[in-house]
Amino acid sequence: MDYNNLTWDEIYNLIKENKMELLGYANGWSTTPPEVVNARGKNYKIYSERGRYNCETIYYCPEGGYYYYVDSSD
Repeated sequence: MDYNNLTWDEIYNLIKENKMELLGYANGWSTTPPEVVNARGKNYKIYSERGRYNCETIYYCPEGGYYYYVDSSD
């Protein structure tokens, strides 16, 4: 499946169907979660899509089974 350029509904269906784990907002992390470190080590693709709000981006990794948000507002 091509995970690039999914709509928000498709992303949320993917998350729900695969029971992907929410890692919260990366802005609040004191360290990178092990799920992300592990996925990067395995060269899993991490996809991103602009959120429903201009300041929010969702990052999701179907192979790693997780997703998280980044808030770029001030």
